[in-house]
Amino acid sequence: MKKFLFVAFSATVFLVGCSKDDNSNSQNADALKVESVLNIRENPNFQTKSDTTDLEDAERTAYLLLNASEKLVYWQTKLSDFIVEDRELSTAEINLIEEVKAAIDVDVFEDITNDKQEYFKNIFVPDFLDRVDDVMPTSKVENLFYGYTPSLGSAKKKCNCNQGSMFGCGASNHCDERVCKKKSRGCGFMFLWECNGICSYTDF
Repeated sequence: MKKFLFVAFSATVFLVGCSKDDNSNSQNADALKVESVLNIRENPNFQTKSDTTDLEDAERTAYLLLNASEKLVYWQTKLSDFIVEDRELSTAEINLIEEVKAAIDVDVFEDITNDKQEYFKNIFVPDFLDRVDDVMPTSKVENLFYGYTPSLGSAKKKCNCNQGSMFGCGASNHCDERVCKKKSRGCGFMFLWECNGICSYTDF
């Protein structure tokens, strides 16, 4: 597992090099670095892995290496591409996605908590999810805004979801409580919440 993550990290660094630390605006985003994270599943190093937990951890690790400006470009690109590629989107779905695009800026993705980030997480997101639930299928919401496709949990697997999130573990499973050795962001809506649980089946 550690060896795989080291290889994933090394491959990313080799492909994209270093980016600047200044997160003040999108001009400080390394476009090639962002592109490599967006297309990480197409990398041959990942396609040969049968363990989805390794892939999931590698995706999260690569994303968290982006600075705030790069994360903004990541989401702007992902949302725009989704609109272009999914020809079956309704006008209502497109309008909701455009609403998110208009609501995000660099401040939302800063590591240090700020007023814009707090507003987005505590006011915009709950209201948005309440409305999108009536318009967009759960699978589409998860693919677009949660995106890691977490694997089901076991004692050997790391925390891979946020317990307070409405989505993120698939339609038939949920985020169970888990004591994590190390908590970090990278879970929940647009990966803005900490990973503090593990996905498991819900008993119906």
